[in-house]
Amino acid sequence: MSQRAQNPFRYAQFCSLARAAEVLGHRWNLLILRELFHGPMRFRDLRDRLRDVSSSVLAERLKDLEARGVIAQRELPPPAAVSVYELTADGRAFWPALVEITRWGARFLLKSGLQPGDHTEPDWLRGAVAIFARSAPTPPHRIEFRVRDGRREAVVRVIGGPGGTRLAAEDEGAPEARITGTLPECLGVIAGFLDPSAPPEGSSLRLEGDPAVARAVPRLFEIDFGTGSTPGPSAPPH
Repeated sequence: MSQRAQNPFRYAQFCSLARAAEVLGHRWNLLILRELFHGPMRFRDLRDRLRDVSSSVLAERLKDLEARGVIAQRELPPPAAVSVYELTADGRAFWPALVEITRWGARFLLKSGLQPGDHTEPDWLRGAVAIFARSAPTPPHRIEFRVRDGRREAVVRVIGGPGGTRLAAEDEGAPEARITGTLPECLGVIAGFLDPSAPPEGSSLRLEGDPAVARAVPRLFEIDFGTGSTPGPSAPPH
């Protein structure tokens, strides 16, 4: 099979940006890569998390990304014995670009807010923490977010310090503040729009621990609201 037959969508331009657009130009391809930065996933995992994509379109998009060498399939050993999709070296190399695209997209997310019908995944907060973490020295606080969406929950631990903010492991000390809420509410805390020590009426935000530490959460992150802030590098959200 020819390269053109494998990759029918192309721009006839000898340009790196055009080649990148060939990979990312299909609807859903970019969001598939976002999901796989959380780790290998089965087809049905991707289908559940992307929600609005049909099975046939998802299969087509995965085939396209696999043909381009951005993702690969792997069989898990027994007892799992299932096939998963994961990023290749070329796919993982997209992380810095994904970070910058997401930072830029935050301007529009914050302007539009949560729209009717918007789907959320609790563990998307893990990616947001990795992307918006401040790289300059931050207060050495330990924060735990419990992100809830119905019966689903993700626990995301964050720690600040001289090297900046990063995702923390469970064994890195008890949190000084535990913040519970939906994904939009927890993002609102990170952005400084919501005070978990004084949540608005009707909010599901809850705080356990030190209110002063909770109010310091925005100081651990850096989000460009369109004023030209320049956050530093980050690592994928594993």
